Amino acid sequence: MHAARRCRPSVALLLVLVGAAGCGDSTQKGGAAPDAEPFRPNSGRDAAFSLDDLGAAGGGSDGAVSSADGTSPETDALPFIDLGNPPPRPDAATPPPGQDAGSEPADAAEPPRPPPPDAAEPPPPPPNGACAAALAGYSYDFEAGPQGFEHAPMDGVDSPDWPVDGWAWGRASVGPGHCADNGNCFATGLTQNLVQCQRAELDAPRIDLSDCAGSQIDLVFEHWYSFWTGADLFTEYFDGGTVETSADGQFYDVLAPEAYPGTLSINPSLGLGYSCLNPDGFEIDGLPGFTESNGGWEEVRMPLGDLPAGGPFFLRFAYATGVSQETSDPFESEQLSLPGWFIDRVRFERR
Repeated sequence: MHAARRCRPSVALLLVLVGAAGCGDSTQKGGAAPDAEPFRPNSGRDAAFSLDDLGAAGGGSDGAVSSADGTSPETDALPFIDLGNPPPRPDAATPPPGQDAGSEPADAAEPPRPPPPDAAEPPPPPPNGACAAALAGYSYDFEAGPQGFEHAPMDGVDSPDWPVDGWAWGRASVGPGHCADNGNCFATGLTQNLVQCQRAELDAPRIDLSDCAGSQIDLVFEHWYSFWTGADLFTEYFDGGTVETSADGQFYDVLAPEAYPGTLSINPSLGLGYSCLNPDGFEIDGLPGFTESNGGWEEVRMPLGDLPAGGPFFLRFAYATGVSQETSDPFESEQLSLPGWFIDRVRFERR
């Protein structure tokens, strides 16, 4: 008769269960042990199981395992390890309170867009270096000299006995008493008033602003003026000045007719013995113009229209005076007249 198999107990409690299942009679084959029970919680019998019971069954005293209170550990269930919540990864950012994980941070939101520009307001013109250079080349403050401006009788008729052309460059001592910048300027008379029957033009050098084609360009200047006005039984007369442009320097058209306060009406005669030389030579008679007085230095802006696109053009400031007193002495006429027209700081500007 064979002796019963003996199993050496292990230090692992789990093997106690294995030994209990496999260390029976070697003659038993397959199936469940006769006293096998389904899984159940730890019972009092299991808690009372000790190494003494194991020794009685042939386990020996070497390698004894017991709990601290003298009882054996639980043998009916596998040990359970509570891992808890896993620690956060070092590279994982913790979302701020109130923000779900995976959502974009608050500062990643799209910034507010500016309101669209007013559709009624035209966009500013694009920068044009060539146009800016051209405008700078046609700027006249008259401080260092006439800067290419010339003057002459409008109809080409001059007289050694009568000052038909009163234009002069320098410092003013009559009228406003000074130029716009307290320096030099052009005037119909820097040191004396106008004289009857004058008709003269102040011509700028030829101007070429074709580099500004497509842009809105203004003629800008500052002026002071005071002209005679009077009337007879049938007509009201207005001395004055106007601004004209020409493509060829021969035929002129008034610039920006809407910019003037009145209409020129030149009186060529005041009766027998008081008629102007060449009474039909007042080329600007009947045109829009600066009449009467403006009361002080002021800035004027006149749009050039299509002139820059048409290439070079000519510009002139023209004035005329008719007969206003019964005198044939130019010096006496000056004493009875008004100061006339003073012009300074002529330039061109893009809107």
